Amino acid sequence: KLQNGYEIQPKVRPFTRITFGFKTNEPAQCKLDTKHTKSIGEMPHFFNNNPLYLTEHNVSLSLPNGQDYSYYIRCRDAKGNANSAEYAIKLSTEVGADLTPPIIESTSIENGASIRSDVENTTLTAYLNEPAQCKWSTTDKNYDSMENLFACHTEQYEDQTFYNLYQCITTLTGIKQNLENNFYFKCKDNAGNENAESYKFSLRRSSPLTLSVSTVPKIEGNKLPSQSFEIKVATVGGSEDGKAHCRFSQGTLTSYDTMVDFFNTDSNQHSQQLQLREGSYQLNLVCRDDAINEVSQKLQFKIEEDKIP
Repeated sequence: KLQNGYEIQPKVRPFTRITFGFKTNEPAQCKLDTKHTKSIGEMPHFFNNNPLYLTEHNVSLSLPNGQDYSYYIRCRDAKGNANSAEYAIKLSTEVGADLTPPIIESTSIENGASIRSDVENTTLTAYLNEPAQCKWSTTDKNYDSMENLFACHTEQYEDQTFYNLYQCITTLTGIKQNLENNFYFKCKDNAGNENAESYKFSLRRSSPLTLSVSTVPKIEGNKLPSQSFEIKVATVGGSEDGKAHCRFSQGTLTSYDTMVDFFNTDSNQHSQQLQLREGSYQLNLVCRDDAINEVSQKLQFKIEEDKIP
């Protein structure tokens, strides 16, 4: 047992995800390194790549066989008080032949997700627990018969410090609209172990997102009879039956990221109450759903005099 830290026993199976961590007595931001340092400022990496102040700190790693690992950790609280001494976590991986096939741990696009209505082909990254070569097909078949290749990282990382999942990148093609598009992935590691079962991955290409806009009171002849009015927007289609997030701006600001959220939104019905002085206006409305379908409309009108008591 380490005086300030702990050692994981028994030895860990190689290329198997292992999760470990520690707790702090108050919310803290933690960093680590594989070599000794004099202070937390010299440590280049946040624990689990997470800069948040937490009380529970966990990380998952997948490591090659027959090696020893030491991780040295320091934490600091929100006031900047940091540990002077390192907290050490040590572990070793078993020696022996790799007899297990690679595992796809995660993908850059969530399995089963909806994508934009205009996207027929999309780039996808698969993250594996060990170096491997992967293929895919639109039908479930054996590895050698699969027609499409991923571009994979097939060498072990020299720096085994952090979160070392191995990337495989490909472009999925021929994604049809309003259907469940199924793709089948299989991988083979450097020892020749290949997946017997496919990793089934599904995508749905959404329908276009549309909107309709009205105001209360109504705009008639490009004129609005009241300085106080409500904008109502209804959204249809998209990735979740019209569910979207709507924003608005005035004048030349037309980028969604620079706009203001509607007061009532995140559904298929959206509303915003406004009060403006007399003058000419252009309001820009943009709605976006989870698949990044986006639809916009401009309202141009003039308020001459408030005629509503």
